[in-house]
Amino acid sequence: MNTLYYVLTLLSLGVREEALSNYLGTMKIENHPPMSQVKTINHNTKKTSLSIYPNPATTEIKVQLDEKIREGVVFIFNTSGKAEMTFGINQVEEFQLPLNLKPGYYILRVTQQEESKQSPFLVY
Repeated sequence: MNTLYYVLTLLSLGVREEALSNYLGTMKIENHPPMSQVKTINHNTKKTSLSIYPNPATTEIKVQLDEKIREGVVFIFNTSGKAEMTFGINQVEEFQLPLNLKPGYYILRVTQQEESKQSPFLVY
C-alpha cells in the first residue's frame, strides 16, 4: 500500500497530522490534498483485499482475506497511531477477533513478511 493512500485514509478518519507524523516516524507529509478535494477512498481494491464485518462492530469482528496468510501478524491501531491490539495468525484466510476497545475508529492491518493489508472499521 502506498504511503499517500494510507495517509489519506487516516486523514479521512479524522487523525491529526501531528499524530500521523508521530506514527509514521520521521517521514514528512507534504502537499497532500485537502480532504474536501478527495472524492473517494476505496478500501477494498485488489491490492488491499481485506473485508471486516460487522462494520460497525461491538464485541468481535470477522476478517476475510483474499488469500491464505502464513505466519502473519494482525495489528489494530487507534486514530492516534497507537497499536491497541496485536495477534499472531498462521495458515488462515478468515478469522475472528474478540474486541475490547472503546467506541471509535480503528485501522486493522494484517502483515506477512514485507506485505500488508489494512482497512478501517468502527466500534460503537
